[in-house]
Amino acid sequence: MHVLNGGLPGFAGGVAYYGLPYMTGAVPNGDSLAKIKTPIMLLSGARDARIGAAMPAVDSAMKALGKSYVGINYPGAGHGFLRTQDDTTAHNPAWQEADLAATKDAWPRTVAFLKSNLGMH
Repeated sequence: MHVLNGGLPGFAGGVAYYGLPYMTGAVPNGDSLAKIKTPIMLLSGARDARIGAAMPAVDSAMKALGKSYVGINYPGAGHGFLRTQDDTTAHNPAWQEADLAATKDAWPRTVAFLKSNLGMH
């Protein structure tokens, strides 16, 4: 929401896990996306039926608008993959493995994105 609405003074970008911009059905709302002025990273799991299915349309819309954007839809990972990466009781082992693989990639990307966009070294 901060990325869509400009954030607070000094806001330099954002990372969202398992989230989407405003959608009109299966299509991202272009008016909302056009308002984005800062870099954004969206990280989701492809097994998340709603968000995973929408990510290709979001990727296309962001590219068409020329936004500073990274979107990754991790194969096999589910909604909340960062939270469930080591929860052996939550789901089957293949899902846990995909969630852990997504986490191992997503967290360092998040830290690097934030360092880069917040001017930290």
